[in-house]
Amino acid sequence: LALQKSSPGERLGQILIRKGYATDGDVMACLAAEYGLDFVHVGQLEIHAKILDLLPADFCHYRKVLVIDAADDTVTVATSDPANVFLLDEIRRRVDGRVILAVATLSELTKAIDDLLGGAEEFHLDDLIRDIADDAVEIIENDDDDAADLAKVAGESPVVRLVNYLVCNAVTEGASDIHIEPGEKKMRIRYRIDGVLFEVMSPPQTMHAALTSRLKIMSNLDISERRLPQDGRIRAIVRNRYVDFR
Repeated sequence: LALQKSSPGERLGQILIRKGYATDGDVMACLAAEYGLDFVHVGQLEIHAKILDLLPADFCHYRKVLVIDAADDTVTVATSDPANVFLLDEIRRRVDGRVILAVATLSELTKAIDDLLGGAEEFHLDDLIRDIADDAVEIIENDDDDAADLAKVAGESPVVRLVNYLVCNAVTEGASDIHIEPGEKKMRIRYRIDGVLFEVMSPPQTMHAALTSRLKIMSNLDISERRLPQDGRIRAIVRNRYVDFR
């Protein structure tokens, strides 16, 4: 308790590792025992290549998880954060069948993910949106807004395609809300699915103004107004479906 009070916001296990009282393996083994899960050394496991595709590689890199076994409609996924119930929900949404967690150290997980799935790639907008056409989202009602530079940038193809990707993907995933949250260096974009927020991507913060301006143009809002809240609406055809956005 004294150690935790001296380092507020830091987990006890992290404090013990930092001060040299325990190794990360010791802490993860105790955490696994606490949750009734297996503690594994992923680097020593024989993982079949065919099961690695059960979770997307970018998701594994971002969330630091790895499929280590799959049999009888049960998928075992290694993680260093077994207490994260939201992570478990995200895995269940992406995997068919029952999901069982196993615990591994972050360092071993990171190395295994890099070795088996390839090194993590930085966010590349062109790669993400290359299959999304400029007209993937057809606006039914829209008035042109000519607020100078922002409108021009917001109408450029990369921004249009990113917004189309977000909208199309949200419809596909069954999201009820799209949250676009600015940050210091990156935005955080999250979908609300069945009442739970899931992070889907973190584009660079430099795109925030153009992205929000594009959404304002689609919603017939004043893109020059940044202080007062506005209420808009988008009526569009997405993947041959009529969808209303507010």
